[in-house]
Amino acid sequence: MLEYIEKRDYLRMEVDCAARIELDGIEPLSAIVKDLSATGVLMWVDTKIPSGSIGTVSILPGKNITPPLSAEIEVIRCEALSNDPTTFAAACSIKEILKTDAA
Repeated sequence: MLEYIEKRDYLRMEVDCAARIELDGIEPLSAIVKDLSATGVLMWVDTKIPSGSIGTVSILPGKNITPPLSAEIEVIRCEALSNDPTTFAAACSIKEILKTDAA
């Protein structure tokens, strides 16, 4: 039997929803959120984003029962997917949850 001990402080939720990323000095990007935790988010994007980039993400849930989420983020790393070199996995830390009109 395999045993696994979670070393993260917060659990990650698997997600598959649209997002919009706005980073300083970069055109706004569309993204797909793949997982989300209290302190971070992993998104797939079509453009490599420089590590250290700061900006915001607006996560747009697929159903109206869940409000949108906006947060200030910092890109930790952005690497091409091994099975698709034209798509990049952007791992970001969440610095602050921002107030939205829907909240």
